[in-house]
Amino acid sequence: MHDAFLRLVADTLRDEKFALVDVGCSGGIEPVWRVFGSRFAAIGFDASISECRRLQADEASPDVHYVPGFVGISPDHPFARRAAGLPMHTDDIFERSSASWAL
Repeated sequence: MHDAFLRLVADTLRDEKFALVDVGCSGGIEPVWRVFGSRFAAIGFDASISECRRLQADEASPDVHYVPGFVGISPDHPFARRAAGLPMHTDDIFERSSASWAL
């Protein structure tokens, strides 16, 4: 991942923290996010208990946490009720891509 934009954002932060949520964090948080240095906080979720334990044991930052488990919302959550029956992806951009034009 190219980090020029992230460095620009990191350089504009003063006391604020940059918080990241990584769903499916197996293998760890992508190293490029560490550009935020001490202003970086993250929480990673993965279904593999052993992988989360390994990642947490190797993690040097007190602001980065790995949580074993699945991520989702209750079916009775207002967003889930509003989205019930709708397609998962409503903005398919493939038709606007050069790959589509090439076909």
